[in-house]
Amino acid sequence: MTAFVPKIERIVVDLFEQAWNTAIPATVAERAIAEVASLAVWRGRDYECLVADLQRFLRQAPCGQGLLSVLRPLHRQFRVAVVVEGARILAGLDRLFDADADVRQFTIGKKAPDGWGQGTAKLRAFASLHGRRPGEDPREGERAAAAVLLTLRVTAPDRGVGVHLARRKIEEALDTYVAGHRLAELRLAPETLVFQESGGRSRRYTSRGPTVDTARPLTRHWPVEIRECLRMAHIARSTSSPLTSAALSWAAIEAAGIWHGYSDSAAHVDLARALSLQAMRQQLLSSHQCVRRAASAAHDEVTQRAAATGRAVRGLERHLAKKGAQLALEQQLREMRGRAATAELEAADADNLYLRPVDAIDRAAPVNGHGLLSDLNRWADVLAGPPGAAGEVKIGSAALSRLKTVLHGLPAHDVVVWQARMNNPKQCATWLGDVEERCRAQLSWMYVLRNTALHQGVFASVADSHDAHGARGTLDLTLEMLGNWYAVAASAQLPQAAWTARQVITELAERQKDVIRRLKAGSAMTDLNFTHLTSPTSNGRDRTVT
Repeated sequence: MTAFVPKIERIVVDLFEQAWNTAIPATVAERAIAEVASLAVWRGRDYECLVADLQRFLRQAPCGQGLLSVLRPLHRQFRVAVVVEGARILAGLDRLFDADADVRQFTIGKKAPDGWGQGTAKLRAFASLHGRRPGEDPREGERAAAAVLLTLRVTAPDRGVGVHLARRKIEEALDTYVAGHRLAELRLAPETLVFQESGGRSRRYTSRGPTVDTARPLTRHWPVEIRECLRMAHIARSTSSPLTSAALSWAAIEAAGIWHGYSDSAAHVDLARALSLQAMRQQLLSSHQCVRRAASAAHDEVTQRAAATGRAVRGLERHLAKKGAQLALEQQLREMRGRAATAELEAADADNLYLRPVDAIDRAAPVNGHGLLSDLNRWADVLAGPPGAAGEVKIGSAALSRLKTVLHGLPAHDVVVWQARMNNPKQCATWLGDVEERCRAQLSWMYVLRNTALHQGVFASVADSHDAHGARGTLDLTLEMLGNWYAVAASAQLPQAAWTARQVITELAERQKDVIRRLKAGSAMTDLNFTHLTSPTSNGRDRTVT
């Protein structure tokens, strides 16, 4: 695939420029959004760094080329430091890396690290965090004392990717040492230090990942045979090798009894059909959350801008009141007062533009204390605006139409797209079929990755991070769908709580085919029970508009 990368990237960039500069059909716009998002993943952009770069970019007048430079920036050089525990010296390490990597090692507690120029002080402080500490378990102290600090240079689009790339290179190098020391356990400490040579900035990272205050199981009612699937999914998420993660994601699906086949009745085809229903439900739900978050963020931005310009005016007034104040400040003050007046007018209207429409929508589609929908069907009705709907739904639908005019980007796009689907059943049926085809292709590709990684020993490719992202997302959606089924079935004490995953997916696949058949025949979208679309308590089309 490496030979095709430049051409594929050029095609995606051309699609982006077409979408940015011209009015294109909604289906083409959706494809452009998906492909450009995939390009950012493919390029390996770190999520945190990408969000920070986008926020800086959006503070100025946006332009297409500027956005492209954020999504696919030029590569920069970073120095990265990690600690390998379990050995004091890694003999011959430099021969496992290219000369450009400039890999160096420093035994913890024996030799002070150097060679980072302005970042050397931070490097030494990082090294001092490791080693034996008084009062700790002697066995852990012994392991920490047997540690070596490694530094190397990598080229990456941002520091987050630099950290990931450096750790991956070192882990692959450690494979050669483990083969020679079968009883030794060589492992990377979770902390990493990264230093950008051009800017002189450094930052510590930890590989422990995100945390939550209270962790809860998706459901407590998994059948026994699903436990192997859950275990494999956990391992797939925790491994650092992208292709291994993708391969184990398929293995987790197989552990649930879903096998790849070559006919239209194959288990993975049924899973693709079931996933298309779950995707429709989740994307509809996501559109609601996206609208509420965007409206709240826009309101906050307007009010904060008014407060900031007001503070700036008061600051300039204080400076001008002092003796010897520069006359140039008077011009700055006049300009700032103009901006402040505009910002105050916008802030005065912010409640009418953003909060009141959201309040009307919330009355039509109530939310809980966390802002989550109580009934997805009500949001579907707000989008559709059916003639026979209750008065509050009509008011909410009108409020959404007003709100759509002041929102931008993805929230407005989602509203337009879903309003069109809710009022055109045949269009939605076509979209469901497209999602099924994409899921089929994704599942087949996961099957191929499993074979190449676990059977042929191929653990690196030009798109491995992209493959891992897609595979884990597909597995997550599968477990979410199954978990919802078993939780509802157990709560309602239904016999379907004892069904195998294969039985559940077969049932949902038949439901999807029935939904598509009815939508193509002109059945109203509001007949669909979106709240229980993949639930055992519904057949997916058993509700009336309220």
